[in-house]
Amino acid sequence: MKNCILLTLFVFFSLYSFSQNIDYEIYYENDSCDIGPDKFIRGHNESVIGIVSKAPIYDSVRMYKPILFTLDRMGDTSSICLSKQDTAVMYSDITLVEGTQPGYYLAGMGYDVSKKDKSDWFTIFTKVDTNNNVLWERIFVFDFTYYACTYKAFTMQDGSLMFCCNPGVFTDFFIFKISSTGDSLWYKYFNGDESGRIWDITNGPQANHYWLYSEGSFNPSGAVSCTRLTLDSSFTILGHINLPEWFRPPFNAMKCDGNEVLLCGTTEISHPVIDTRYYISGYKLEELGNIQNQVVLTNPDTVSRAAEYSSINFVDPSAIYIGGTHNFQGFWGQNPSWILASKLDDTLGLTYEKYIGGDEVYTLNSVVATNDGGVVLIGTKRVFGSEPYFRNGFFIKLDSTSGPVSIPEESNLQLKQALLYPNPGGDKLHLRTALKNVSFRLFDQNGQVLFSTKINQKTSSFNVSQLPAATYLWQIIDETLVIESGKWVKSK
Repeated sequence: MKNCILLTLFVFFSLYSFSQNIDYEIYYENDSCDIGPDKFIRGHNESVIGIVSKAPIYDSVRMYKPILFTLDRMGDTSSICLSKQDTAVMYSDITLVEGTQPGYYLAGMGYDVSKKDKSDWFTIFTKVDTNNNVLWERIFVFDFTYYACTYKAFTMQDGSLMFCCNPGVFTDFFIFKISSTGDSLWYKYFNGDESGRIWDITNGPQANHYWLYSEGSFNPSGAVSCTRLTLDSSFTILGHINLPEWFRPPFNAMKCDGNEVLLCGTTEISHPVIDTRYYISGYKLEELGNIQNQVVLTNPDTVSRAAEYSSINFVDPSAIYIGGTHNFQGFWGQNPSWILASKLDDTLGLTYEKYIGGDEVYTLNSVVATNDGGVVLIGTKRVFGSEPYFRNGFFIKLDSTSGPVSIPEESNLQLKQALLYPNPGGDKLHLRTALKNVSFRLFDQNGQVLFSTKINQKTSSFNVSQLPAATYLWQIIDETLVIESGKWVKSK
C-alpha cells in the first residue's frame, strides 16, 4: 500500500482483432484511512461521478469525510471534499439533474461529533452544479433515533428530489419531496402492510407515476418477498406487484423503453443436499411484472451477491452490464473473493462473464456503463487477514469488446474468463465459463495431458477421484490459442 496517493495505470493493448482492452485501473490507496467508494453514476459530459467516504482508521469517532469523485472519459480524476467541521457526513446516494440547472443531488446522513450522544442523526440534502460547486444544502432532523438506515434518492420529472428512507431498524418508510431550489415541499409516512425496505426507484408506467422497489411490502401469506409499488406524484400508492420469487436484496432496477424493467439482485436457491446458495441474477419484466427473460450467474460453490449500490446499468439496452461480488463474506470477510462483471444482450443472453481479483477481499459497489459502450467497475479491495477498515478503493474500466484479456506486466490485476472450483478441491472438479466451443485440458506437473474435453455450457463437472493429491495445471484452448490457464490443487 502507498500512503495518501491516487495511483493510476493506463493500459492499452491488443492481442488480436477481438481482444478486450482495459482502458484504465485506478486505485485510491491510503495507509491511515478507510476508503469506501459508494454509489457512482454516469454523469454529465461523459463523466462517471460518485461519492467516496474516507475516515481515519484509528479514529475512535470515525468522522467520515465525503468526497465527490469524478472520472472523465479518459480516466483523469478530480475530486472535492464536502466535509464539515466537527460533523460526520456520509452521503451514499447521488442522482443526476438535467434541464436548465443541471448538476447532481446528493443525499445522506450525519451527526455532530461534538455531542456525547451520537444518536442524534440528521438527514442531509445537497445540490451541486456540473462543476461540483455546492448550490444549496438542507438538513432535516427526525424525532427519533436515525441510524443504520436504507435510503434512495430519485430526480422526479418536474426536477424536484424524491428521497425515500427507512429510519433505524424499522421497515416503515418516509418519502420526502424537495424542490429544485431546496425547499421542503412535503413528506409522507408509510407503515402497516405497505412498509418495507426501499431498494430503488424508477419512473412508472405513466407521466408523474413512480415505481418503488422494496423488500417486505405487502408480503404474501407473511413470507418476506420483494415488491414493486406504484405511486403518483403525491406519493399515494396506486397498486403493487410481487417481484420474482426468491429474489433478494441488494437489488437495483432500470426502466427500459416502454414499460419494461430490468432487475439485478440476488436469487436464493435451496438445494436438497447442500446449504442454500445465493446467485447474482438478472430479470427483464414487462409492465404487469411477468418475467420475459432471466439469467442466473456465478458458479454454485459459494455465496454471490449483487453490487451494493448499483448493480445494473446500460446506455444501449442491447448491451447491459451487471455485476457483484463472488464469494461474498460481508464486511468481516477473511478469504479472497472475486468481482463478477457480465455483459448481456437485450434478451439477457450472456455475451461474457469475467472474474476480477481472487487474491484479496473484494467488494463491488457500483457498475456504470459508459457512453463508449464500456463499463466502469467500482468497489473496495482489502488484504485478506487485515482489519475490516483497512480498505482501498478501485476503479477499473473495460472497453466494449468481448474477447479474451491479457494483463500486462505492470499490472497486478487478475482477470479470468473461467474459474475452477473448489480450489483446493477433492474428487469433483467444476468449471464455470461463458466461453463456447473451447477445450479444457488438465495436466500434471510434467506437462502430461490427463484429460481433454470440449466445453459448450457455462458449468461443467468432472470426476477426478482417480487423481492423487497434488498440484495440477489447466488450460482453456480455442483451437491452438490458450485463452485461460492456472493451477488447481487436489487436497485429498
